[in-house]
Amino acid sequence: MSALDWPVHFMVPNVEASRRAILRELHASEPFTLVRAPGNLGDQLIAAGARRLFASLPYRELSIAEALRSGGGLAVLMGGGAWSNPYHEVMPSALRALAARYERVIVLPSSFDVSVDVVRDALLETRAIVFAREEDSFRALGGICNERRLAHDTAFFFDFSPYAIEGRGVLHAFRGDAEASGRAPIATDNRDISVELQSLDEWLWTIARHADVHTDRAHVMIAAAMLGKRVVAYPSATAKIPAIAKYALADVRVVDLPPVITPVAPATAPQNLRERLTALGEESLRRLPALPNGAPRVTVIVLSYNRIDQTKACIASLAAHVRIPFKLRVIDNGSAAPVREELARVCAQYPFAELQQLEANLRCVGARQLGAESSDTEYVAFVDDDAEVFPGTIEQLVHALDRDPELRGVGARIVLPNGKLQFCGGAYEVRDGVIRFVARHRDAPFDALLAPETSAWLGGTAFACRRDLFADFPLDLGMSTYFEDNEWSYRITRALPHAFRTAPDALVLHHQETKERRGSDAAEIGRAVDFLVPIARFYERHGLVMEDFFGFVPELQLPDGGRDVGAARILLELMTLKGGDWVAAQWTDGGLESLFLRREFLQMRSSRWYQLADRYWRLRNKLWRLV
Repeated sequence: MSALDWPVHFMVPNVEASRRAILRELHASEPFTLVRAPGNLGDQLIAAGARRLFASLPYRELSIAEALRSGGGLAVLMGGGAWSNPYHEVMPSALRALAARYERVIVLPSSFDVSVDVVRDALLETRAIVFAREEDSFRALGGICNERRLAHDTAFFFDFSPYAIEGRGVLHAFRGDAEASGRAPIATDNRDISVELQSLDEWLWTIARHADVHTDRAHVMIAAAMLGKRVVAYPSATAKIPAIAKYALADVRVVDLPPVITPVAPATAPQNLRERLTALGEESLRRLPALPNGAPRVTVIVLSYNRIDQTKACIASLAAHVRIPFKLRVIDNGSAAPVREELARVCAQYPFAELQQLEANLRCVGARQLGAESSDTEYVAFVDDDAEVFPGTIEQLVHALDRDPELRGVGARIVLPNGKLQFCGGAYEVRDGVIRFVARHRDAPFDALLAPETSAWLGGTAFACRRDLFADFPLDLGMSTYFEDNEWSYRITRALPHAFRTAPDALVLHHQETKERRGSDAAEIGRAVDFLVPIARFYERHGLVMEDFFGFVPELQLPDGGRDVGAARILLELMTLKGGDWVAAQWTDGGLESLFLRREFLQMRSSRWYQLADRYWRLRNKLWRLV
């Protein structure tokens, strides 16, 4: 008897036990809502297996957006791999939103990367029963989920027997998206069938027609193995391929690729730039009066979150270059355990460093406010963990505050690794209900001659201020992770127009990470919504649309360069009323298309032919009324 003659639960160990484990959490007579997740044809196989598993039970199937317009007793969220980088935004958001509308939630077998911020946060706060589909994820959920379970991916419950044919040749089915490892041997005949083909049936027959399957997609691997193919699996950018194979598919050969050797700081500036910044900093120090001694008057606060190499470089630069007495406060915002342990070892090397490790992620805005409130020095300075200071950086900021008692805060000159300025001070412009925060001197050479000048906002990369400024003007915790420095500065400068100034001799090298939206898939939409949440808060508080909004929602930029501000306001109102999770689900499922179609209508209305037709019909109606 060939392997294809065996029922599924004999081919794969523990499938029957997995079936019982999942069904045990359901009450046979209780109707439930099966919540369908977006995804490719591999995700459709997950859904098809779940439908077969639940065939004898009373349930309705809804998309995430439909489920969030409904509610009830039990929601069962479809499983998958979208709980890891780079695709991790939609599912954690869906879990939170479903928990608010249903009495109970079950997450079907999935793979989890708990080092990803939004994944870990969602799992820490959930009361849902969460199934892992392999042992690595199950172990990772320990101490995070109160109700964790282990069971096979629901794809294993699918009936593969109609596709059990003898195949010929080799199918190369490697992924071409952001989760590709970049190390798999992509053949010239490669077909990423999970996104290239149009139906699950076509996808399964394509696999069935081959004798050998080489892939780095989990469900191509599963389907091929269940159809008796010789499978060679390669790891993707996540760990799920070898983990699933080890737990469920002992006969699959998983290629053990050598580890990638990554430089400590991939965005490291050329050495000559760093040397030049150090020399300029030394020159600036010589122009200052005698440096103060005695008790520290400034606390430098560095926020850390899962970027140990960058944080170590930041701390090392402070230790090497600050010449005045200071306190260093490192606040870890709930990083993964290995990062926290390494950070504790690093901070123990510096007697002036104090490490505070937070159990929960307070986001940038919460941790900044906490750092300021818990400091006891006259001044506080903030330096991002992906930035480096140079001789005179902190001294110049402190000196500027000492010289002018009316000055409330001072910003540094921020240099990018390419030798151009990111900014040195800023302004803002308001036009037609849109506020634009202007970065002054952007793209100027790093050593351009700049004089101190009044600034309308302080960039959060590196600045210093009087500590009591955070008591007089607390940060708005509703700004979550991004743009909190813009909103805070906007409030302050409206009340105190000359509160801020620049200190161009305070030099900072910033290894900036890009933040723009890079596509229209579910992951990028979820990522865009993370930025839109604080933009919606800014709009709620000040009635202005931040110009950055249109970078994350280019659907509302008009071809003639204009912007549909009215539609932007509608979307921000929806975010305020419904929340980011709801908007992400609607956007992913196409529920915002009518809003985005306004762009086409506005473009049509501005065309010459539309205007001529409009004049014609207006004149015709006028003549008709005269008759």
